[in-house]
Amino acid sequence: MKKIIIETPAGTHPKYKLWAKEAAEEMLALFPEYKSSFKAEFSDCRPQNKSEIDVNEYVSLPNDGYKQKFIKLPNGKYLVPYASEQWYLLAASAENRKKGINGVDMAKYGQLKAENMMRTGSQDLVVTLLNEKLEPSFYGYGIEKLNAVLSTQTCNDKELFITIFMHEFGHILNATHDKRGNTHYDADLGTHCTNDKCIMGESGYIGLTQERLERKKKNQPPFCDECIASMRATLENMPGLVKAVAVSHDNALPVLPHNNDNWKDGWRKHYQAVAARDKAVYHEDAKNPNFVADITRADGSKLNLEANNEYNLSMGVVRDDGTDDIPSVKDFADVVAKAAKDNSQIEFASIEDDEFRARLLIACLEAQPRMKTKGAPSITPAFLKNIDAQTKQRLEKAIQANQPAKPRSKPRSKPRPRPGGNSR
Repeated sequence: MKKIIIETPAGTHPKYKLWAKEAAEEMLALFPEYKSSFKAEFSDCRPQNKSEIDVNEYVSLPNDGYKQKFIKLPNGKYLVPYASEQWYLLAASAENRKKGINGVDMAKYGQLKAENMMRTGSQDLVVTLLNEKLEPSFYGYGIEKLNAVLSTQTCNDKELFITIFMHEFGHILNATHDKRGNTHYDADLGTHCTNDKCIMGESGYIGLTQERLERKKKNQPPFCDECIASMRATLENMPGLVKAVAVSHDNALPVLPHNNDNWKDGWRKHYQAVAARDKAVYHEDAKNPNFVADITRADGSKLNLEANNEYNLSMGVVRDDGTDDIPSVKDFADVVAKAAKDNSQIEFASIEDDEFRARLLIACLEAQPRMKTKGAPSITPAFLKNIDAQTKQRLEKAIQANQPAKPRSKPRSKPRPRPGGNSR
């Protein structure tokens, strides 16, 4: 599980928490295969450890680079580096104060936060809301694979705040890395996308916010395909994340934002091949924004399929008499095979029917190698009572086959007779 820590220091207006949560959810929705691997948490930036020491403790410290980072307070005590929000603010405004300037350097502040993350080996992704006056003034600042900072002073409009949050989170996910094309580097602003419709552009955030809202109305993501591909590549190599294909039994899936229909190709090719293998008839509703298809078998039954992205599939079966049924273990095995090919695991999503869950679990257990799962059902007596007798028998057999082999005990040898001699 990967944590997204949203830091809201003392004095942060509650509305920014709501906006940040909404922005994080909108961001994660672009990567459904990883959505359940993330957990968003809020932190109030209160010191977790000792944040001040007295002069005697300070004097006794080794004279090294770490000691130089301590900041002396008017009361004679010293602020411990990285241990409090007060230390970050004073350290990030030190150069400005020398110049007689009142304001925190956002870039320095973000770099100090990142410095501590690297020092402690943190695996979290951190977004900090900064409530102080800034000099120079920026909306936000992001560092690849680590953290970002947003100014509540400059991002005081909800939609602008969400745009900047997603933009800076895009930097965390390395959207505009220097090895891809269509980017522009600026010594002061860093590397940004050259697509004027993508929120990873380098300026004009009020205009980009309007563009994001217009694209949202059209059910399009705020990022271009190149930025999405770059972020997805970063996620694929990020420790703590697990890619999953979510399988559900919903009647209809919501339409999710896409720039085009290319994402449907994987499902289309897979189920066209399944239909050809089974000598069945494949049909697809090309006009539907989701991937909606069905496969009609020789017995008249129909497998109904719907996906709203590359990693979210809903399945159902209709018998030849028009009544609903549950897909077979073979149907689920086809999904498992595709997930394995895509280096993903299976996630049990919106499924209320125990028979459905049992058959999907069987397909995962019978796969070679066994398919890893998320949200699989617990095998309780109540669960087993709700499934078909044949399904129960097959499930128990699959579970037994996946039990680790017990070590064989060595046979005990007969005691050897002691050599002759006097015994005592």
